[in-house]
Amino acid sequence: MLTNRIALCYAFASTFIFGAMFGFINSAQQIYLDVFHVGELFPLIFAGVAGVLALSNFLTRGSSARSACAACRKARCFSSSPSA
Repeated sequence: MLTNRIALCYAFASTFIFGAMFGFINSAQQIYLDVFHVGELFPLIFAGVAGVLALSNFLTRGSSARSACAACRKARCFSSSPSA
């Protein structure tokens, strides 16, 4: 995998996306309870945010894939010649 530039780009992108998601999941309760003082409404608000994220992911899946491929091409991930 380390010698395939396409796989390496997608692995790095996946790593950053999953890191951001787990960072949100791990800190959401503290932020909502301590900063916004939502108390008993936290599960509903958290589910609402998750639903909005899922819906936006569903709606933008085609355009984000095209822009990710463009970013990889710009970063020369799809170049068949080795970079110096």
